[in-house]
Amino acid sequence: MTKLKVLLVEDNAADAIIIKELVKDTGITSSIVWLRDGESVIEHLQDDPAIDAIILDLNMPRLDGHALIEKLREQGVLNKTTVIVMTGSSSPIDRDRVRRAGINSYLIKPMGVREMDETVNALRSIFRSSRACRA
Repeated sequence: MTKLKVLLVEDNAADAIIIKELVKDTGITSSIVWLRDGESVIEHLQDDPAIDAIILDLNMPRLDGHALIEKLREQGVLNKTTVIVMTGSSSPIDRDRVRRAGINSYLIKPMGVREMDETVNALRSIFRSSRACRA
């Protein structure tokens, strides 16, 4: 299997470390590039557009997750890349806005062990069932 190329877009270093471990725990071989804001994603994709998945926080500096999703849609990235929103926001407004933008994967950042296990299982399922996992 080809290594999954993942962009992790998260401004909080502690959350980024946890999310990297959750991705590792899926058992799916991956390389992860950690970026701290949406502007960095746009710059990165200009140099390396071959990304399989983006795990994205909504609340970030410079260019937040909602604005980044809109830019990714305009650039056609959403048509070829799996985007997973992983945020601390459980707001129905945020969830609906993300869904209307065409993103179906909305995960709340885990707090406890049970939630972390559920997140690992959800990530594994998303990676396996999407075009992100190439054989």
